[in-house]
Amino acid sequence: MKKEKKKKLVEELSKEITAAKGVVLTSFEGLNSEETAELRKKMRRGKVRYRVVKNTLIKRSLTSDADKGLEPYLQGPVALAICQEDPLKPAKIIKDFIAEHTKMKLMAGMIEGKLMDGKILLAVAALPPREVLLSQVFLRMKSPVYGLVNTLSGVLRKLTGSLQAVKEKKEKDKS
Repeated sequence: MKKEKKKKLVEELSKEITAAKGVVLTSFEGLNSEETAELRKKMRRGKVRYRVVKNTLIKRSLTSDADKGLEPYLQGPVALAICQEDPLKPAKIIKDFIAEHTKMKLMAGMIEGKLMDGKILLAVAALPPREVLLSQVFLRMKSPVYGLVNTLSGVLRKLTGSLQAVKEKKEKDKS
């Protein structure tokens, strides 16, 4: 690769990584071409850019201090998965892919500027989507209120039933 082409690639990668919400480093060692093509297809469907680039070029493209945390993971054959929209999308796709193809490894990643190693990233990727988590929190916050309402309505039902029984007894006593 010529110097100008490498320089252009480094600049392009640097812009992508800086603007990305989610960046994941994977080791694709042991995958055959069919498996790699399958992974690329899944990445494209998820609007994730999956690139195999030389480690030295990736190192040059890591400009910010936060990005530089990825440098220790740049050993051996490494690929970058970059997403501009959903920070967890690359990790989720790779987690699902690893379940089918155990040869692949998730090495590390950055989610909205926070560095995470592979194990933590896999755990975070296993979480349900944000909307689901928020609805679960909301339901748990609402349940004590529903319990109180049901308890109070039970007391009112018993009081109403008792008053009805007293009324019926008095009517019976009059007759």
